[in-house]
Amino acid sequence: MPTSTIIKITGTNVRVKRSSPSSNKKSSKKSSSKKAAARKAPAKSATEAAIGERRKGQDGKYWIVEAYAKGQRWVRQAAAKLNSSVKSSAKKVVYSVKLTADKPKQSRASGRKGPDVSATAYKIGYNMVGNDGMMWTIKADKNGRHRWVRV
Repeated sequence: MPTSTIIKITGTNVRVKRSSPSSNKKSSKKSSSKKAAARKAPAKSATEAAIGERRKGQDGKYWIVEAYAKGQRWVRQAAAKLNSSVKSSAKKVVYSVKLTADKPKQSRASGRKGPDVSATAYKIGYNMVGNDGMMWTIKADKNGRHRWVRV
């Protein structure tokens, strides 16, 4: 669509305004519909829905309304919660984990180099292998707090 030129004469000033297809009212309506299509959550506002309401979003996944400090939001519901009937019919495997105060549960998922467990859970001088594969020991800093230090 070619651009048109509109000349507006006001007193002695002359203004030239060029319009493009993107500035038309019809095209702005199209962009607002594209904005709604880009939204993953349901089209209904979370503030209009009740807390706990579950709906299918525009991405095909299920969303649930949760309360937040300044109102409520749509939060994507986990896939495990959706298929509770399928999950209950599947074989259940029970793992028993013995947790004591001496050795808390460890996970290797964090990005830290030292051991994942807190140094305050052990006495000063305790040694442990860190996430980087090196040996770490617990020492007290100048304020008496326990810290992991590489050996």
